[in-house]
Amino acid sequence: GVAYDATRQRLIVAANAIGLSTGGSLVAVGDGGALDTSFNGSGRRNLRFSDLGSNPREPGATWLRRLLMRGDGSFYLAGTHENGPADAVFWGAKDVALARLLPDGSDDAGAESGFSTDGVAFYAYPGMGAHITIRIHGPCDAHRILGTVPVEADGSVTFKLPPNTP
Repeated sequence: GVAYDATRQRLIVAANAIGLSTGGSLVAVGDGGALDTSFNGSGRRNLRFSDLGSNPREPGATWLRRLLMRGDGSFYLAGTHENGPADAVFWGAKDVALARLLPDGSDDAGAESGFSTDGVAFYAYPGMGAHITIRIHGPCDAHRILGTVPVEADGSVTFKLPPNTP
């Protein structure tokens, strides 16, 4: 992913090494093509989603997918996190991960963050199953089909659930 930080006149680039999925890399490049050393002291930062936050997950592979700049120079970083064997039993094999980083490349963590209390959030990846999946069920979970509904041309559906249905 690539995003432009107009305030600092730089690009933030998120990349993954082909064949090496343990972590992703962020690079801040100024308009002139030089690394912006105000970003993490070197213009570069390697990271894994599993290392972020106050309650890190078991180390797992990270794939960086998208960046979204905010007006203040902080940005959202979205991707996937592959859970290690112990976490996979509880959370499922993969998570969608979303982190918010500050303009200097540091984690937007702490109570004052206002984003997931510690700057990173993990969401169960659809179809991966686990003992705990919130609002998402995987192939290993029991299902009860209550009926079918037509699918609209845009792929959406409309349906009503009976009250007090777990």
